[in-house]
Amino acid sequence: KEYTAGADFVMEDAYPIAINSTFSKWGTPCNTTYGDCGCDNCQGNVQDVPNRLDDLLQYEHWLGLWPKTKAHNPQAFHGEDYWFRDPTNEEEVAMNALGFNHGAKVIASWVWPFSDSLGRIMGKFGSAVANQPARDLIVTGKAKR
Repeated sequence: KEYTAGADFVMEDAYPIAINSTFSKWGTPCNTTYGDCGCDNCQGNVQDVPNRLDDLLQYEHWLGLWPKTKAHNPQAFHGEDYWFRDPTNEEEVAMNALGFNHGAKVIASWVWPFSDSLGRIMGKFGSAVANQPARDLIVTGKAKR
């Protein structure tokens, strides 16, 4: 509750692609209470994004808080011995679409530059969701044709 008290929006940053979600580079197991595997409490697939957004909404409900605007920070990178490769174009689109479908109103990647391939696919996806009816569905929850 205190963690987000002064925030206008809450950003999730599940980076689930190409991780070992059960054993860390530090030689320790990863589970809900222990370990560092690059994506806490993740299974290592695109479903980790909507699961994280759903969890945030559930926590707000349990705490009796008005739901804050949610943002999705997509994985657009690899490295640091956690992520063995970049997401594929299909994984990137799936994570972003699932983010919107589970309440995210914003997508903002922290990494620049990212691969040319991911840059092109994110540009195409951004162009698609910036227009009707996707834009109205994301912003208002109702699509207008």
